[in-house]
Formats: sequence, C-alpha cells, structure tokens
Amino acid sequence: MAEFKDASLWMRLAFLMVTIGLLLDLHGLSSGVNDVYGDVRGTMVIAYLCFLVAFVLALCLIFLDELKGNKAALICLIVFALIAGLAVIIGVALWGGNSRYYSNIGTYPAMLLCMAGLLDILGGIFAILEIAGVKG
Repeated sequence: MAEFKDASLWMRLAFLMVTIGLLLDLHGLSSGVNDVYGDVRGTMVIAYLCFLVAFVLALCLIFLDELKGNKAALICLIVFALIAGLAVIIGVALWGGNSRYYSNIGTYPAMLLCMAGLLDILGGIFAILEIAGVKG
C-alpha cells in the first residue's frame, strides 16, 4: 500500500483537484438543482458519475502499488475528469439559460458547480502533465 507522499507532484495535485471538485459538486447539487429541466438533470448525472469514476481512479492511482504508473488508468482518469468538468459547465450553462423562466435559481449553487467543473478540468490537466512525464 503506497502513501500519499510517495506519489508525484502532478498526481497529488490531480487527486486533490478531483476530490475538492467532487465535494463542491455534491454541495452544489444538494443546494439548488432539484427542480430543473431534464437536460440539465441529465448532464449533471453524467457529470456526477464521471466525478465518481475519476475520484476512484485517482484514489487507486495514488494508494495502490499495482496501479502506480499505469498508463491506461491515467488515460481513463484524464478522460473522466475532463468529461465531468465539461458536463458540469454545460449543465450550469443550460441551467442559467432557463433562469429567465424561474426566479428561484440561485447563484451560490451555480458558482459551486462552476468551481467544481473548473477544478476537475484542472485535475485532468495535472494528470496530462503526469502522463507526459513533466518533472514537478
């Protein structure tokens, strides 16, 4: 079983960004995206599932010796992190586009979800730097 300090800088940063993004996504979804259209709900479900997969992959890449340096798992982390970030941002854009019909759409959940999407995209970029072999 590996330790957090044994991982490279880029993997540690990717793990932290994906973890914080997942927490912000959970808080943003629980505080305001309940009564929205089906397209927004669909993109948020896709984003949430991709967040979970990216989080589990980041956990496994850092703490399991069997996956340390596994290129296929790193590529999957990159793909799921970027899809999650883009899906959240698309969902927030769709949600904001429908705000002229409803006055109960809050800015706080939208800000949390945008930050979650940006952090997950940043986590994917850090994973790209890890797979490219950039020294940190």
